[in-house]
Amino acid sequence: MSAGTADVKEHDAGISQRELTVLDAVCALAGESLELEEVLSLALDKVSEIVGVGLACIHLVDEETGELKPTALSRAGEDSLGQASVTRMVGGLAQRVTETGHLLVVEDISSAPDRSSPITQEEPRSYAGVPLKWRGRVLGVISVISPQSHRFAPAHLGFLTTMASQLGGVVENALLREELGSSQFRLRERVKELSILYDVSREALGAPDVNSFLSLVARRLPASMQYQQAVAVIFCTAGGSGHLAWSDNVDEAIAQQVRIVPGEKTLGRLLVDRGVVLEYEISRLDAFWADCDVKSVLAVPVAVNGHTVGSIGVYYLSDKWRFLEEEEYLLRGISEQVSQFIARDAIERENRRRAQEISTLLEASKVLASVVKLGDLLPAIEDTLMETLQPADAGALLLFDEGTGMLTVESAFGYDMNALRSTSLRVGESMSGKVFESGKAEVWATAEESASAMDNMTSHNRRYFVQASGGLDHPRSAIGVPLVYRDEKIGVLALEALRSEVGFSISHLPFLQALAELIVINVSQIQLLQQTGQTRAAEEADRLKSELIAALAHEMRTPLTSIQGYTSALLLEDVEWDEETRARHLQIIDEEARELQEMIQDLLESSIIDAGLLLIEKEPTLIPRVVEGLVKEMTRRTARHRFVISFPSDFPIVDADPRRLEQVMRNLLDNAVKYSPDGGLVVVRGQVAGGEVIVSVADNGMGIAPEHLNRLFEKFFRVKSPLGDQVRGSGLGLPVSRTIVESHGGRIWAESELGKGTTIYFSLPGEGSYVERDQD
Repeated sequence: MSAGTADVKEHDAGISQRELTVLDAVCALAGESLELEEVLSLALDKVSEIVGVGLACIHLVDEETGELKPTALSRAGEDSLGQASVTRMVGGLAQRVTETGHLLVVEDISSAPDRSSPITQEEPRSYAGVPLKWRGRVLGVISVISPQSHRFAPAHLGFLTTMASQLGGVVENALLREELGSSQFRLRERVKELSILYDVSREALGAPDVNSFLSLVARRLPASMQYQQAVAVIFCTAGGSGHLAWSDNVDEAIAQQVRIVPGEKTLGRLLVDRGVVLEYEISRLDAFWADCDVKSVLAVPVAVNGHTVGSIGVYYLSDKWRFLEEEEYLLRGISEQVSQFIARDAIERENRRRAQEISTLLEASKVLASVVKLGDLLPAIEDTLMETLQPADAGALLLFDEGTGMLTVESAFGYDMNALRSTSLRVGESMSGKVFESGKAEVWATAEESASAMDNMTSHNRRYFVQASGGLDHPRSAIGVPLVYRDEKIGVLALEALRSEVGFSISHLPFLQALAELIVINVSQIQLLQQTGQTRAAEEADRLKSELIAALAHEMRTPLTSIQGYTSALLLEDVEWDEETRARHLQIIDEEARELQEMIQDLLESSIIDAGLLLIEKEPTLIPRVVEGLVKEMTRRTARHRFVISFPSDFPIVDADPRRLEQVMRNLLDNAVKYSPDGGLVVVRGQVAGGEVIVSVADNGMGIAPEHLNRLFEKFFRVKSPLGDQVRGSGLGLPVSRTIVESHGGRIWAESELGKGTTIYFSLPGEGSYVERDQD
């Protein structure tokens, strides 16, 4: 592409109040009885005023010839240049806009490849062209021209993009007017449909939640469907809850009766089978409708990600009216707006929840680092825990006493601790006993499920539970995860909703399991201090905690700030993001959250190793099979890299811990990808030499300076890029990998050359290995 030109697929500039007023005015022109050229000229005058240029023009595509035809010129430009002159100057650029369908900015026309002759003094220097689209079809181009080079600011381009989107509908309406001729009624309905959909789209930007948005839509629908007598009812499921909205001319009781639940009752089954319901004699369907005042119905489904989650139904109470074909299209358009809002709301809620969970883990790690008594663990993080897990208003930490074989409460919040200390659970007794027995996390979402899980509680324990909970026999909802230390169950972390109407769900488990791992580390450290009472042990525990806090605070600040920044941007009420920009923001949020999750895992593994708790469980292991699974995973995460696996056919089975080897290989592959940001080849090789099994991972990335190779396996050390920036990460992946390899009796090392790439090797002893006989 030549210098001075750029194809732009989207622009993120915000729309000011002044520009929004202009857009509303232009939208209103679509409903006036004006000729197309007059409407476009008026719009161009507004463009010239906002962007501050003296010349703007519009070319439309001739449907028969496919050629661009000059249709309108701004009044400011008519004084100096005619349409023929404008077409001569920018015709080629405008043609490119129609071919690409994207915004085109030329900062210096004299360097544009479309020029066939030198630019003259009176001709313009910079150009911006935006396609006029409607439903994916390019109808024409709006062009603005300036006598200055590098003229157009980002805010101007954002306004032009929005104006072009608005004018696309205007042009489409005008073309329909010409095509339909005297059919003014249908044209007015088309304009009205676009206006309604535009208003619904604007209302979606300001609606705080699903219920508010559905209520706005339901109240608007009767007028939108031409007759105030129409009754509108919207039903959908979102966020695990049912949502119902209705128009002002009906009450909630009637709305509950006539709502259409996909797959249920007559209308629900018809909606699923047909994809639309249009019945003029609804009384013939079944006895319920025979006794109802409703005469006819038009209903369409609400679908999110291919799944039908609800319906929009409009009912007439009179048999004098008939639904028009256009009304079905309008209702489907509104259904799409509702679907998009529900999908966006779900994504935003999920990202807010994930960001809050990560923030809570960070805060909890800081607080827990200063706790030296078991009884203080849960009270220390009570506030942050309840803020993140809203159902939780009580919780208990139970540890297993090998001497008695019972689970006893060591820490709690939301309960009377004096009463709770009098309880002790057998393995398998009540909810916590069941979690400890199975070693698996459990969720009891309802009061009935909680009561059932507590059926086998002894009368002694139940009496003290009722006393501790303030008179409650069982929680409304509960969740529990096992505490595991050195692959041995040591206790249970349980949270309960005693009075909260919101219940726990399986979506809460990942956060609670991560929190449980933090608590296990603190429990083990506190118990170590209690058992030894030695100053050295206390200092070592403090050091480990300080490192954990420092690493979390330093490494998580940047991705957490990014998550919060993009989430806040998506929630701005005065900005209408296009779908591609919104998807890109959400992808960044997801990638940053995954980065934080990997950092937390590295820090936890490092703390376990420093505490001497690393456990290696060896078994016959197929390293090539481990590598194949990880490469498939990495291929889904990066499109810039190609992976090659090279193992001899007789590569032996090794005696090793497969889970730990997978951890080592994942760290090496992650590093290869991170340190070759421009992409390239990543090669995983295996060989047998000198009585050792040797595996290597090679990339052709930035490489490592010789003075840094000897520090590569130090904790928190990270290689800087040639630009001086450090690659993001915890700096613990390679140190953890070294410990794992050395625990197997092997060794790990690296070879590198700046600018050519890095290869990291690790070896395992050949003793105990044997050639695989029946390899799949």
